[in-house]
Amino acid sequence: MSSNTPQPLSESKSVTWSKVAVIGLGLGIVGMATLWLGFGLILVAGAAICGHVARYETESNRRRGRFLATFDLCLGYGGMVLFPILLITAVIAYPVFNQWQSKEVEYSTTASRERAFQLFIACESYARTHDDRYPVDWEDLAERFIPSDKLVTVLRSPYPQGAEIAFKLVPHRRPVLAAAKASTVVIEEQAPPQIPKIVLVYADGEIEFQSNPDYERKP
Repeated sequence: MSSNTPQPLSESKSVTWSKVAVIGLGLGIVGMATLWLGFGLILVAGAAICGHVARYETESNRRRGRFLATFDLCLGYGGMVLFPILLITAVIAYPVFNQWQSKEVEYSTTASRERAFQLFIACESYARTHDDRYPVDWEDLAERFIPSDKLVTVLRSPYPQGAEIAFKLVPHRRPVLAAAKASTVVIEEQAPPQIPKIVLVYADGEIEFQSNPDYERKP
């Protein structure tokens, strides 16, 4: 007789979790993480769909996971709302970033030119007091021709990931004939591989930019 007694509703419910809700959670998390790549929008849309299906399953008392289904909906619709905001932000920020990057490159290029010229002036001053000979090492310029602390700054590369000593003395015959000054390189910049141009200083004081021989060269 007791076997025919109706079971309480709470005991007749299935304890099985909604697989759709679990799948929706996975889609929502991965979609939010990859939303900035674009295809994450498809994943969060799938999470929203799974959330609706899981809500139906849990409301009909066939599955557990009502809270999980609600979370799927939050991830899904939240991602779909966030995507256009990210898109608009990227469209606005891209030209601003390019402008900032261009100014950084312009500043670094100008700094390279100015530092190379300062070194040239110091080398010429050194040559006037050393029988027209250039210094063998940059340390020969310290104190008398350039203060030591300033020399460290002048020699440092203005580019990101640049070397502490970014300029080298190019060996050349002294004295330099007047006809050869315009073609004799006395100082050469050593820039990082991602920089396309380097500074060259000629014996007549002219400065020009030439292709970096290490540009994009793989180690």
